[in-house]
Amino acid sequence: MTPFRVAGSTDETNTALTHEGYANYLETIASETTDILVVRDTPYPKHTLKTSVPECLSINETAPENCSGAPSAWLPSDPLYTAAQELNDPSISTLDLTDHICGDVCQPTVGGVIVYFDASHLTATYSRTLTPYLEPSVTGLVE
Repeated sequence: MTPFRVAGSTDETNTALTHEGYANYLETIASETTDILVVRDTPYPKHTLKTSVPECLSINETAPENCSGAPSAWLPSDPLYTAAQELNDPSISTLDLTDHICGDVCQPTVGGVIVYFDASHLTATYSRTLTPYLEPSVTGLVE
């Protein structure tokens, strides 16, 4: 479920209407600009933790695995990313970094680095570890 609400939509129709709106928007800007990169939304621990990752870690100092989650539970729908993929427009690229954020389990820390600074946003330190996976897609747009 997307956190955005289309005016006049219901819970049942919101995702489809959001997807349609993004598809229309992407088609418009793709015809007016150069290349576009759409990065899939990151896993969202608040779906299952009900608290921030740092708070969860402070409560579970000796059991950080209690702050982990299944990618299927943490990964929100992403109508913008889905619309970009479905358009099959050569000027629109997509990138999914989920495998670099979560393996079989989404962990609160990776290599001693806290992954999230709140209930849904990556820390700056962890984000920098994603540079090797993000950089080729970004530099490919400007070359």
